[in-house]
Amino acid sequence: MSTSHFNRLINFISAFNIFTSLLLFSDLFGFNCWVTIHRATSLVRFNAPQPLWFISVIFSSALLLYMVFRGFYASLTSIVVALASYVILGFGWATLIYAFSTFILFLYEFGFDGWTVLSMIIILCIFEFISLVYWVFLYPLNLKVPLIYDLASLELSSSSLLSSLSPMVLVFMLYFWILKPLLSFFNIRFGGLAIDGLFSRKSIVDFAILSASIVISVAASIYPYIPSLNPNFYPVGVDFRYYEEALRGFEDNPWSVFRFFGGSRPLLIPILYVFKCLFGFDVRTTVTFAPIILNPLLVFSIFMVVWMGFGDLRLASTSALFTSIGFKISVNMYSYFLANVSALIFIFLSLSLLFLHLHSKSKVALIFAVVLYNLALLIHPWTYVQFSGSLALFLLYSMFKFRGVVGVLREYYGVFLMLAPSIPLALVLLIPGGSQFWVIYGLFRALNLSNLYNYWYNSFFIGFILYGGFQLNFFTLISALMALLAPSHGVCDDILRFTVIASSIAYPFLDAMLQSRVLFNLPLEVYSAMLIYWVSISKSIGSRMRSSIISLAFLSQLNYLFRCLANVI
Repeated sequence: MSTSHFNRLINFISAFNIFTSLLLFSDLFGFNCWVTIHRATSLVRFNAPQPLWFISVIFSSALLLYMVFRGFYASLTSIVVALASYVILGFGWATLIYAFSTFILFLYEFGFDGWTVLSMIIILCIFEFISLVYWVFLYPLNLKVPLIYDLASLELSSSSLLSSLSPMVLVFMLYFWILKPLLSFFNIRFGGLAIDGLFSRKSIVDFAILSASIVISVAASIYPYIPSLNPNFYPVGVDFRYYEEALRGFEDNPWSVFRFFGGSRPLLIPILYVFKCLFGFDVRTTVTFAPIILNPLLVFSIFMVVWMGFGDLRLASTSALFTSIGFKISVNMYSYFLANVSALIFIFLSLSLLFLHLHSKSKVALIFAVVLYNLALLIHPWTYVQFSGSLALFLLYSMFKFRGVVGVLREYYGVFLMLAPSIPLALVLLIPGGSQFWVIYGLFRALNLSNLYNYWYNSFFIGFILYGGFQLNFFTLISALMALLAPSHGVCDDILRFTVIASSIAYPFLDAMLQSRVLFNLPLEVYSAMLIYWVSISKSIGSRMRSSIISLAFLSQLNYLFRCLANVI
């Protein structure tokens, strides 16, 4: 073995040493985490598998032997400290202290280089890949290969433990617009991301990524109904029964759509009915497999809004990919938010047409944008109000930017036209029995100061219990935060950022259920993709490091998706 390969092996051992040390640390300190298994969410104590303790001792000893071989005899003090700890504190603490002390002594003598970081990322990739293999291939076959099963269980506990930080990260993410100037005051700035011009990149790779994203979203819709996992073909979504009842009622009396959720969502049931007639399904099968259509359409709508807005196919396809493996899909499968997802599809497609209009001044694109956007009011008024508030705040910001209404009307009259029909349309819909107007009115009444007092309780409920704790995805939150702290990239970025800004203003005054819907609607996957996009083109990061970071992001999120899907049953 060459010297360079041997040094890389030592770096890998040191990285594995710190990785196991963190797991043992979590075990010894008795950290608790919320874990969802078969829809049952419970608080469990974090436990490191027994073999991990002995593996840690072996790797720590290998690191120690290397240091002694290199003439660093002071490293032998780690054995003395470990033995003393064993006598006083026992095997567990002695193992942890031995691992930490050898790693710290190694860093002191030989320093910390990029290979150690790369090794840590590779270890995490292997960890996530093994867990992914279990959830995708072994779990549906009811095979519990001991080592793979133990590692998958460990990954589940580790991810749940890491997600304990999500409520805190959520605060920083929602209020990035306050955090950003504070960081600038202390001269901490995040560099901008280079985004190419409109339609400047066309690559078969980008369309392959989009195709893979759509395939993943379809697979996610089918996975909970694999016969070995769900032999009775039991519907997994919480809201399934409402849509089933409404569709049966529509077959008997089409006007019954105005009784569905008080008449607030009359357009969705006819859409489901068309789906039913096209494929010849019965009512139950139609609702069961509605996500097979809606999930890919959601992925595609995100792709279109980023492509039309930012003009970069790679960013658009990456956004589609992280949507397909993100919390919108997992939460939708847990809860069957068919109306919510449908409204998002209409809104994102309308925004993509709006951005096309802003670039090309196409009146046809604007007409379709206005129509599609306002149809969302007939599907899910909550989502419509959230985006309308965001667009209104964007226009208000633009008035200050252009120093007057005239400049904003000249530049963004299309945004005004999208918002204009909202109140008249809501009032007209009162005639046949629609309740959009009262839903909008009720949302404003739902803003309550008492919810501010319960903010952390609500965050705890959303993060760990509601929807199985699937919604507050740590990777999505932390990556979106980092991307949001970077400078904006034009109108599309501004409008998407204002969905976060406007939502953050109302967020503390809403109850937990409405807060969860606000978070569900935010385009956070776009900003996660933006960070990964920046990593992929960064000249300051080596090619191996870039590939490893991207692989870790993809594997961890794909594993997250199938782990969640396996436990919605």
